[in-house]
Amino acid sequence: MAERRLIINADDFGLTPGVSRGIAEAMASGVVTSASVMVNMMGWDDASSRLGDAPNDVSFGLHLNLVAGRPLTSARSLVDARSGCFHSLARFIYLATVGALRADDLAAECAAQLGRLRDTGIRVTHADSHRHVHVHPAVANAIRPILCGLPLRRPRESLTRNLCDVTATVKKLVLAATMGGGVGAEPSNGEVDHFVGISLQGSSWFSERLAHLIDTLPTGTTELMVHPGYADAALFAVDDYTLPRERELTSLMSRGCRRRLRQRAVELVAFGRCAS
Repeated sequence: MAERRLIINADDFGLTPGVSRGIAEAMASGVVTSASVMVNMMGWDDASSRLGDAPNDVSFGLHLNLVAGRPLTSARSLVDARSGCFHSLARFIYLATVGALRADDLAAECAAQLGRLRDTGIRVTHADSHRHVHVHPAVANAIRPILCGLPLRRPRESLTRNLCDVTATVKKLVLAATMGGGVGAEPSNGEVDHFVGISLQGSSWFSERLAHLIDTLPTGTTELMVHPGYADAALFAVDDYTLPRERELTSLMSRGCRRRLRQRAVELVAFGRCAS
């Protein structure tokens, strides 16, 4: 097995039909090896119909969503009583920090979303969450028993990768502070040695940063978080990360990307198939 292995994991499969179509194309091309699935957004029906058509060597995980749309359960502490929708990200983090989110609501919603994904018949290989809310200790402690040992993303990325990018640096600092030492957020089976993705997300230099990542990939297994997709009208209504998804999709599916992976002897792997 190669010394340098890369899981290219696409988040938000199921967010909207356009996002899911883009991810499906990237999986079919062989460059995206894994996807994290949202089961409670408008794109779920379309995404669930695509799961059976995915290449056999692609893995799927749960993209736990607690901050967009509506829950699958009553989850009263997780929603705005007036709208029935999840709290905003900022409100969610505040409530989690002051202990106002009920652990049983978090656990029940996680179980319901995981159950819906498993009901499709696919093997669920890993878990992460929309906006990385699972790194908050209050959330991690509540959902860890539900996930039963599934590898759980630990989005800790080096600050030195792109210090000149203020947005990415702030995101990294906020995530590090929210983790509070990473309680409950370590991958549970040691599949992943390194994580990267925040340094690339939203950058107009995505292609260049992707190339640099491939050139400097450390030994072991790295998870690269990406957000490819097509910016359909539905996406503009529910998310602020829109047109950059198409830039990511184009870069990932380019011949230059695949050629560079070959030249650097980087082995593309998926969750559940990357043991040393």
